[in-house]
Amino acid sequence: MPRTAFIVLLAAAASSLIPASADTIVYRGREYSGVTIEELSNQYVVHFPDTGRKKYFRKEEVTSVQRTGNSGQAGSPERTGVYSASKPAVRPQEPETADLTPQQIALQEYKQRKRIRAQAEFEAAFEHWSKLTDEQREALLASAVDQAAAAEAERQQTAQAIADQRQQFDGEREARRVSAESTAVERDRTINETYAAAFEVQDVDPFSYLTDREAQHTVALADSVGLAPEEFLEEYLDGFAYPPVPYFETGRRRLADALDDADVEAYWIEQEYNARIAEESRALSQLEGEARRFDRRSKTVLRSNADRARRLASTADYLAVLEDARAAEYEPSLKYRSLFSVEGKGVTQRHISAAAPILRIDWWLDISSPLANQLTIRVYDSVSEKPVKADSSATLPSDHFLIIDEPGDYLVEAEGPEGLTYTIEAKELQDLTLPPPAEEE
Repeated sequence: MPRTAFIVLLAAAASSLIPASADTIVYRGREYSGVTIEELSNQYVVHFPDTGRKKYFRKEEVTSVQRTGNSGQAGSPERTGVYSASKPAVRPQEPETADLTPQQIALQEYKQRKRIRAQAEFEAAFEHWSKLTDEQREALLASAVDQAAAAEAERQQTAQAIADQRQQFDGEREARRVSAESTAVERDRTINETYAAAFEVQDVDPFSYLTDREAQHTVALADSVGLAPEEFLEEYLDGFAYPPVPYFETGRRRLADALDDADVEAYWIEQEYNARIAEESRALSQLEGEARRFDRRSKTVLRSNADRARRLASTADYLAVLEDARAAEYEPSLKYRSLFSVEGKGVTQRHISAAAPILRIDWWLDISSPLANQLTIRVYDSVSEKPVKADSSATLPSDHFLIIDEPGDYLVEAEGPEGLTYTIEAKELQDLTLPPPAEEE
């Protein structure tokens, strides 16, 4: 999307929220109007239609309850510190509330709140950005662009290094696998050769271990049973019943001894090669484990680098949008009511009560100061004393603000080092009435 179009969308913001009811309740001396009240046995459930939030008020701490139904009129709009949405600005193209289901109304209000918050954040960033000098803006823009480019280069370099390492792992795993397979093939071949050597004499010449006289006698016996000498010898060795031949028994023992020797040799060959195969398998298993751990670490590193590159690129684009808006003489449209503005050093605390759906806290300081990035801002819930949000001045000057989108009682605390002077401001949204979004050309 072009930057100018993005500015138009941000500047347009959204139409105001449509109040669903106009009940009023006074809790701990403070009045809340334009809310929806649901009564329970010992407490009231107060729904804030502008934010979608709800709070539980104990009945003994409530002094007054006015329930006017779903009239659309907010009570006590002029009371100090009480937010009122009595002037809704409904976009013409949106259907009437009466024609919508409760789910559609809730979705519509959620989208409106989201657009209004985005509008508030953009205008706050724009205000801080516009207060900087030309030199400061140029330096910050150049730094943001350089950081984004460096982060993208680092991401690509890391991705390439990881790809190279993965390729190396794949090569080593394939080499281990091929080595194990070739070792098994070599084992089987060597064992076969051992047994072949034991049968070599019989395969070449069955009579080679007989004397001439023994061979002649064998031929005569073969002729007597109608077989060739070779067939006679094979059947005799296979156990067929023939007249016993002593020197045949000697030959059979010689062959049996040769086979026994081959069995022993084959056993040790198998043991040796199996040990090598087991070693190859262990090495392959270890390598695969390292590869899996490397892949897990790589995913984390790649995701972190990608997120950082994306974040810095988004920051650079956002600063460019702010600069384009300043050059186009953009004018913020949201109106606020000031809660306090105080100059401080060290630790500063201020209690505030916000009834509006948008509470904005800004801090201002000299960014050229060497201590400028050491200011810390914390916001606590005054009732529960739990932290709500925290930020620091280490972020870009365009981010020197906090947005809280729920009414309540808060304690704002600023803490800076000795020698740093700062200004803290708090203000709440005064009116949600905004012009309808401009049509994009």
